[in-house]
Amino acid sequence: MKKDLTAKFFLQLLAVLVFFIFAATPVSAAIVGHVAEGSDKKYYEYNYDQLLESYVRHILGGSAPLYNDYRKKTVRALLDDKKGYLDYEAALEAYVRAILNGKIFDLDQYAAGSQAKKAQMPLEVYLVSVDKQGKIVYTKKILDDVASLLREINGATTPGALKNLITAYASQLGVNLADFNRLNDYSQNAALKKVLEEKAKLSQGFSTLEQVKNAFNSAVAAAKSALDSALNGVNSAGSASAMKQALTTHSTVLELDLSSYNLKASELDNLASRLLQLKPFSSALELKYLLHTAVLSLRTGYSISHTRYNYTLEYMLDKQMNCDAPPQTDLYGGGWKNARREDVAYYLNPYNFIPLFDSIVITADPNLRVRERPTTKSNIIGTVNKNEVYTLLGEAEAEAGTDPGTEGTWYKIKVAGKEGWVCGRYAQKTSSLSISTSMFQFLLLSGSAGSTAGDLNTILQGKGILSGRGAVFLEAARNNNINEIFLVSLALHETGNGTSELATGIEFEDVDKLYPDIDPDIDGEWTRKVQIMDGPLNVRERPTTKSSSLGSAQTNETYLLLEEAEAEAGTDPGTEGTWYKIKVGGKEGWVCGKYVAVKVFVKVYNMFGIGAYDSNPEYYGAQRAYQERWFSPDAAIRGGAKFASQSYVNHPSYAQDTLYKMRWNPKQPATHQYATDIGWAVKQAPYIRGLYNQVANYTLAFDIPRFKDN
Repeated sequence: MKKDLTAKFFLQLLAVLVFFIFAATPVSAAIVGHVAEGSDKKYYEYNYDQLLESYVRHILGGSAPLYNDYRKKTVRALLDDKKGYLDYEAALEAYVRAILNGKIFDLDQYAAGSQAKKAQMPLEVYLVSVDKQGKIVYTKKILDDVASLLREINGATTPGALKNLITAYASQLGVNLADFNRLNDYSQNAALKKVLEEKAKLSQGFSTLEQVKNAFNSAVAAAKSALDSALNGVNSAGSASAMKQALTTHSTVLELDLSSYNLKASELDNLASRLLQLKPFSSALELKYLLHTAVLSLRTGYSISHTRYNYTLEYMLDKQMNCDAPPQTDLYGGGWKNARREDVAYYLNPYNFIPLFDSIVITADPNLRVRERPTTKSNIIGTVNKNEVYTLLGEAEAEAGTDPGTEGTWYKIKVAGKEGWVCGRYAQKTSSLSISTSMFQFLLLSGSAGSTAGDLNTILQGKGILSGRGAVFLEAARNNNINEIFLVSLALHETGNGTSELATGIEFEDVDKLYPDIDPDIDGEWTRKVQIMDGPLNVRERPTTKSSSLGSAQTNETYLLLEEAEAEAGTDPGTEGTWYKIKVGGKEGWVCGKYVAVKVFVKVYNMFGIGAYDSNPEYYGAQRAYQERWFSPDAAIRGGAKFASQSYVNHPSYAQDTLYKMRWNPKQPATHQYATDIGWAVKQAPYIRGLYNQVANYTLAFDIPRFKDN
């Protein structure tokens, strides 16, 4: 261990010496000091000339207290007389790049250039010097930025302005924003107002950063205490009436905004009863969203449940980021890429997909383009479909030059992780008490949607081989306790609307003699084919070697078997027995059975892409269909429903009965997940919503995850 530390020290020392050497040539600017961080996390500034002199004395074996103090610390910055504090690591990297490229590196010239990186500095440092007795002296130095920051803080008159300053300069102020960031908007605003009140009590405002820090920390602690007290009031309610009282008493602090719902007395009673069953709430934010979904359920009549998981979203995120199959996204352009942590976090959080504010419903038929800016002249980033509902993020007037008919208000929405604009003439504002399209990722996929075979046939009309099979889908769904509209949507997606090769049938050799199937109710198609085993083989006019040759068939070629017959008398020895008629080059002829193999091929169907591995999806999908005896389209639908039910929706361990659960598997995160695309569940939601819009009568039930507070 000692050897490693010594080696590390000398490597660091060598790097520092390199800078000393190159700092000796003045240009338009000069390095006048070094800044190092001590084990106490404070920053210490050393005069360059004094430090160099001390280093020389050290080399010569003399007393060097300044250098000895310096080498115990970690260099963080270089002080340039013109540019100020520059990042040391960035300068060292620039030096290494220059050396590796065979170039001369001049530190002063680097410091004077535009590529020099500014150092992140605290608001105060300690100047290090040596007194006459050779003892180290530390003198606090308030950087110019401190006075400037204090002026800005003292000049802030609104909570918003103060928040911007504190969040931007948190490290310089020495404040930890963790507790502040966990507060809701009301509590943050209350804390900031308290800081402004404390500032107003001082005739000259805050005079030190320590005062700001103490005032802020105290205000945050008080706001947190008030918020915790309000939440505890709700969680401690033991009856519906007590819950109702707690909700109304603490509505403002908890940001429940009860008045915006215009609840009737009976609705408020019902709401209190529902929330009583959902407590305890881990945070004010969780309470706010669960209250909103409870009101949503009251007003729409749809069932909305919440499954609690005994871990935090942060834990879930860590699991996903360390998954064997890393989360993927197409958001960055240029194909599929590993998703960034912040993007995975966004899609994991259910609350990002439950709008608390106004929404818009798309009225364009059949779809509407989403653009980067509120004008038809900007780039298209996606499309949305008729009757889909999106959270309204903002409004703006159309930019000048937009196409005629698209003037006026445009709406900002978020689609597949991207924010964009849609023309207001093709969308309509609606209340937040609507089921948003994004919420369909929480739609329960177990049980019936309440549709009929006729409804499903309406959806399947014109969808290739799936057309007219509504009754089969309905039967398969009910027999396997799976949502029939989800089942139809999955089949449409996997088969390209009923047109894929696997959907329309692929011939597969009956190697295991599975056909005719033991189930007499399953229809199917089969053919017999002749494979040439020893070619080239003559194809003759009649089943005898004495007849004329019409051509030849090559080894391993396969032909449809048209007819079979015994060899005619007089054929050459060894060619007796069965001959087979085939068609070669447009002509029908006979080949000797001694040199061929007769094989049975059965047509198989796969409506859900089950087992269709990417390396050869048609072959592997057909192989799986053969093994499952899916010898007809109906058999494939029934078998696919059974697979989806047993493997995901009604799995005994995972119970992945929503799109969200299929993607993220919250019961056992980062295992048994249907897709790697972070947006998969959200992307499926509009498609399923669109199918529901084609059905006259249906029921909806949702299950939304609940996680522990971080």
